[in-house]
Amino acid sequence: MNAQGTLADLELALRSKRDELSRQISWDLEHSRCEAANSGDLADAAQDEVQSELSSQLVALESRELDQINRALSLIRLGAYGCCEGCGGQIDPVRLDALPNATQCIRCARRSSRRAAAVAVKKWSSNITPHAEESAPRERISLHDLEMEYT
Repeated sequence: MNAQGTLADLELALRSKRDELSRQISWDLEHSRCEAANSGDLADAAQDEVQSELSSQLVALESRELDQINRALSLIRLGAYGCCEGCGGQIDPVRLDALPNATQCIRCARRSSRRAAAVAVKKWSSNITPHAEESAPRERISLHDLEMEYT
């Protein structure tokens, strides 16, 4: 198979995946609306809230993938598909076969992932750093200070 045939096959696969994801996102959104409207007692409402949060996260993940697919389709139209957006080099065809919406070579994708992880850790650790008023010494409590009931 020639390169043009491969590119046409990849474009067809990307369009198919895009259409499938669009349908899935629509279904997920409609399904979560219906569930929220049918809450019963407090336990059902809590369970519905958890399900709604999971559905929301799934829709966000699917939406990001849809954006990546649309980006790859744009790159195909521009004739820039297969070029790494990080370093400008060629993305390995094996990577593109496995992940047609890839816009970075494996080296740049790993570098981006490490940077994102470092930012997330920094953000997370700054959220748990105690404030000045919270870092004041606290009175220690021992087990002897607690009242215990034996039944």
